Amino acid sequence: MQAKLTRNFYRLWFSHPSVEAIIWWNLVDGTAVKGEDKWNGGLLNNDFSAKPSYTVLNTLVNEEWKTRIDTTVTGKSEYAFRGFFGDYEVTITQGKKVTRLRLRLSADVSNRSILP
Repeated sequence: MQAKLTRNFYRLWFSHPSVEAIIWWNLVDGTAVKGEDKWNGGLLNNDFSAKPSYTVLNTLVNEEWKTRIDTTVTGKSEYAFRGFFGDYEVTITQGKKVTRLRLRLSADVSNRSILP
């Protein structure tokens, strides 16, 4: 039940443009202030083993909500992609020359970059 609620609520919150952050208050069961841990709402059991809710959240954050692209562009081609807001590392390989750049996608700019 906790894993299902975690998946559904996090997807709902993540999709809403007004949500900037989500905080999970109690990480480990049995470590909260008295009265707060009545429902064992942590992401980890007392022995620090992962609960199903941890696995769900880890999958959302580190797999479903990650933008990973590997492509080849030739000549002066343009490449467009749709990605999540955040920081990106771009690696450009031209022959033996490798260039690494950082890009930031955010809601308040055009998010168009010209790379070397």
